Amino acid sequence: MLYVAPLPDVSSYGALTKWCSLHNLYLTSSLPMTQQTATQQTALITAERDALLHPLVSYFDAVNDQRTSVAASLFCKEGVLVAPLGVQVRGQAEIATYLADKCAGMLLFPEQVSLIDSSTIVALGHVKCPAFTVQVEWKFHMVRTEIAVLQVRLLASLQQLAHLRYSKYAGRGLLNQTRA
Repeated sequence: MLYVAPLPDVSSYGALTKWCSLHNLYLTSSLPMTQQTATQQTALITAERDALLHPLVSYFDAVNDQRTSVAASLFCKEGVLVAPLGVQVRGQAEIATYLADKCAGMLLFPEQVSLIDSSTIVALGHVKCPAFTVQVEWKFHMVRTEIAVLQVRLLASLQQLAHLRYSKYAGRGLLNQTRA
């Protein structure tokens, strides 16, 4: 389940500004706030938040449905996917190929989403693979409604990471590395 901070039932400008500061959102209006303008400002924040989150929801749905070309199309033309274990994949075609190869059989479960600033969103959750489940952080850097950079970081123990190193989910080239 995807968690997004709910909008409050705003009864005052103070309540709205407090809610916005808790969620790293900023009000742009310098007009005196009335109940009507507070409601309008809340609607504006909702629309902006939903527009920013739409590509994320679409990305998770597309990957889970194995529609890798759809997931890749959500990136900018020269977007970058920084996959676990340091693999960087650039461009929509390469991202689609990488996702088709590495995400087959995976299910992504984002559980909590945080808006860091107007262009950065972090989702925490887990990925269920055929052989294991691992905690993951997805950090989306957005340009308007496109993903410019997606950094995927495993929140795993050393033992879990050692298991991944030699699995099909490891990045290309990692199998040829020598041990230190």
